[in-house]
Amino acid sequence: MLKTLFSIIATLPNRFAQQLGTGVGILLYYFSRREKGVARINIALCFPELSAKQQRHLVKKTLIENSKTLLEMPRIFKCGGDYAIRLIQAVTGMEHYHKAIADGKGVIIIAPHLGNWELVIHYLNQFSPITAMFAPPKQAFLHAIMQTGRQSSGATLVPADSSGVRAQLKHLKQGGVIGILPDQNPKHGHAGVFAPFMGNDAYTMLLINSLAQRTNAAVIMSFAERLADGSGYRLHILPAPDGIDDKDKIVAASSLNQAVEQCLRIAPAQYQWTYKRFKYQPEGKVSPYRILD
Repeated sequence: MLKTLFSIIATLPNRFAQQLGTGVGILLYYFSRREKGVARINIALCFPELSAKQQRHLVKKTLIENSKTLLEMPRIFKCGGDYAIRLIQAVTGMEHYHKAIADGKGVIIIAPHLGNWELVIHYLNQFSPITAMFAPPKQAFLHAIMQTGRQSSGATLVPADSSGVRAQLKHLKQGGVIGILPDQNPKHGHAGVFAPFMGNDAYTMLLINSLAQRTNAAVIMSFAERLADGSGYRLHILPAPDGIDDKDKIVAASSLNQAVEQCLRIAPAQYQWTYKRFKYQPEGKVSPYRILD
């Protein structure tokens, strides 16, 4: 059934997928305990300056925008790189990417779960071959579809494990470009540290810090913001804040979270607030999501 539904959604024009996403998002706002609950908790933690009414409005907008992203992706995977590139209607900050490539020390693209992150690698791969990590989806039928779609613009996918890290390190040392999603919880243990994110402790990956230290690669941020009129997306490219390559892990992780925050404040409703970013907590603290269990 899921495979059939995916195939049907993949035939929808982008504007129609977005309209459908609006409807799905509204339904989630009124009837979903999990998605709405996680978004509500995250937004309350990260935007304490907003009134209760403003927070509720942002929760609703988030569920709508996240649903649009979800329903846009099947067609992007099916139609591939050429289609994805055509969806980009405007680009800001391309000079940062060209300069980083020209420096010849390798480039690390930080691409948060913001807007439609699938478009970032497709567009930027036009200018230099990109290697990115790929974690297989839980639904087996999606594996080949997603892998083929993501590689259709020429990017190289490597597994999200130690072999993939070695491949990315090698590519960077050769002056290449890699892409990493920076805002998911790493494995609890030695893969991350707690650092502030939007004023809250968040368990934050150290992979980007390690790669930047070992290669002296340039670090930039990029995301595809959905345009309000539904015509496509604006690709943003920004220089990352100082400190991501710092030897102090807390400083580095804090800088990485600052980078994500800088991006999401441009389009806060398009961030994936439905993800349990604060699931792990320092010793002595409890998960803010416990009330949803």
